[in-house]
Amino acid sequence: MRPLKSIFLAFLLAASPLAGAQTLEDANRHYEKREYEQARAALEKLSMAGITEAEFKLAGMYVDAIGIRRNLERGIALYESAARKGHAGAMFFLATELINGKLIAPDRKRALALMRTSAKLKNAAAQVALCMELGSEFSKD
Repeated sequence: MRPLKSIFLAFLLAASPLAGAQTLEDANRHYEKREYEQARAALEKLSMAGITEAEFKLAGMYVDAIGIRRNLERGIALYESAARKGHAGAMFFLATELINGKLIAPDRKRALALMRTSAKLKNAAAQVALCMELGSEFSKD
């Protein structure tokens, strides 16, 4: 009876969406070696599985056209998804873009909200930027 359970378990694992998926460490290794297609493929699988850090890294590849064709729509969507899941780096990226308005329409109120949340999550860049943004409000008076 045990061999039957093992075979059934192996079948379930092989049929799962993560079958053959690489780890985030594998994706990072490919990226560092400039094997961008392998990095992208691994990050796509991981992001489809809901791995927030994979979404964040893949978003950067799309927005900055690192080893792949630039796709701002896909990149911003991935940043948005990662931010909704609590990724401080994604929140900070979106906040800076909402302030400068180059990649997405400016929205200072949303930018400050994202920056505050990112800062609370101990993102040092967000903490500094938030101080600078709030400080600029005081200097206008």
